Amino acid sequence: CITSDDHGLTWHPAASIPGLPFNTTKVPGDFLPDENNVVELSDGSLLINARNQNRFHCACRLSLVSRDGGDSLDLADVRVDTNLTEPAIAAGLAMYSDTVLYAGANSTSERKDLVMHWSYDNGLTWNKGLMLWPAGCGYTSLAAPAHFDESSGRRRVFLAYEKGIAAHTIDSINVIAVDLLGGSH
Repeated sequence: CITSDDHGLTWHPAASIPGLPFNTTKVPGDFLPDENNVVELSDGSLLINARNQNRFHCACRLSLVSRDGGDSLDLADVRVDTNLTEPAIAAGLAMYSDTVLYAGANSTSERKDLVMHWSYDNGLTWNKGLMLWPAGCGYTSLAAPAHFDESSGRRRVFLAYEKGIAAHTIDSINVIAVDLLGGSH
């Protein structure tokens, strides 16, 4: 991964965390973070939320915080996030004001039940979630505008996701607007 501190004028390598154990073929239960997302928190630190590929300790997401812009990552900071259940799949992460938003499949074994969660404490705890699609779903991506149109009375974020009619099927790619004051459109 590479990062920029000057809006893309220059780039430098960022830190990484390798899978454990080192230099071996991974088996179920090993530490192997994958397909991560990152948001900048209000204090300038980075919250990294990752797919838990080999179900290290749980069928849930992994997260950690970098306090130096991604220049270093410490294995001691990795948390298993049991409030964010997942079947090992890419999920969406975004910031809205001081709220971290997460969207992904909410099942331990199947790619189904698309839910959006939010955290008011930088990803330490998450609410129970808002069900967005109660059937098959795949990879998701969240986007929140930098500024909201206050005159419209809406505070929308956008979610692109692979949608299936049944579990284990993907029939289309959908984009929805989720009004944070009142559901999805």
